[in-house]
Amino acid sequence: MNGWNTATLASAVTQCVNNDNINGQISLCPPLARSQTPYASTNCPERPALINEPVHGLIAKLPGCNNITSGPARAPPGVCATQPAMNPRPQSSGQTTTSPAVGDKLSASSPWAYAGCAAEGSSQRTLTGYSFSANNMTIDYCTATCKTKGYPIAGLEYSRECYCASALSTGTSFTNSDTCASTSKMICAGNATQWCGGPSLLTIWKDTSISATQPTTSPAKGTVVYNGCYSEVSGRLLNKDSYANATVSVDQCAAYCQAGNYAYIGVEYGGECYCGNTAPPTSQAAADSTCNMPCKGSVAQVCGGSGRVSVYNNTLYAPTRNVANVTVNGNVAYNYVACYKEGTSGRALDKGASTSSPQMSVETCASFCAGKGYKYMGVEYGQECYCNNDGLINGAVKADEADCVTTCRGNNTEWCGGTSRINIYTRP
Repeated sequence: MNGWNTATLASAVTQCVNNDNINGQISLCPPLARSQTPYASTNCPERPALINEPVHGLIAKLPGCNNITSGPARAPPGVCATQPAMNPRPQSSGQTTTSPAVGDKLSASSPWAYAGCAAEGSSQRTLTGYSFSANNMTIDYCTATCKTKGYPIAGLEYSRECYCASALSTGTSFTNSDTCASTSKMICAGNATQWCGGPSLLTIWKDTSISATQPTTSPAKGTVVYNGCYSEVSGRLLNKDSYANATVSVDQCAAYCQAGNYAYIGVEYGGECYCGNTAPPTSQAAADSTCNMPCKGSVAQVCGGSGRVSVYNNTLYAPTRNVANVTVNGNVAYNYVACYKEGTSGRALDKGASTSSPQMSVETCASFCAGKGYKYMGVEYGQECYCNNDGLINGAVKADEADCVTTCRGNNTEWCGGTSRINIYTRP
């Protein structure tokens, strides 16, 4: 019977034997055609022999008690003095691999539901949180491992690989359900009744017991306040600074944006963080329900969605300013003048002293210049300090205040000039 299911084989005999249109091709016989996939050798491996006798390669005699007899006379009937031993029938014999529909639970008591399939990304994995491979891989094994690791999404691939994440990677998406259903897949290495994806194809399950929500209490130790969910229309909603990784949470993003003294904090697509100082327009406000992706770094928090940003107000934000009166040792040492453009023939505050530091602030520069007895001081490019007694020279001209908008490296609440732009201060 060649290991075929009896009912399947009977149907094949009825439909395909003595059928000139099929001519013995298994792939053209409807009852057998379903077994002809690129993964037939994996999904339909040769079963162990039921009779304990050699059946591979060059064998000394025919199976059973059929001795080879030289002709031309007929061979005598084979007589088995001892019946061949029978091997136990595999427990998996006759079991069927099931194909779940989207939403089907792994079992009645399991929180894991089938979500569909997705192709691997071209530049990165579709699920990037945690992964492992095992020769006894099953859906149960993969989902249990992902849950232990804190991830609500589990994906199986290539029969024995498991991937976990809080959301699909940027640029990847679920395959159309009809395409997914018709795509050939591989059985799980540890359970022939389950599908475990295929080459560069994930079959994905979601933990329905984890429902990330917008916080009812403020995260980041109460230093941010939820503003709302917003859609991105053209360009980034918050465009001053950003990063992305597999550990993003609201708290982590808030700490990053607060360190840069940004007014607004935004999290998107499960693992992206954005900072900005411009309030998101009300015209781009979206329903909170559309910001529904768990954060990769904290599945209990929401980190926006696809084209959706969860925005928070930074209560620690201090508007960046020019220091009107700069004190040194408790006394006013310099007063602010204006923003100037460097001259064409040299520095605006040449013929004096200068210093540069990644900890530069207006006060740091004032202390340096006052200590050397200079009347004028200026800060430029975020970390440069210049002093002299001659004032503005070398053709320096007044510039728009909006040109001096580089924050000081040592104090991001103060302006320290810009590119070829210098904030000038003078002694009272």
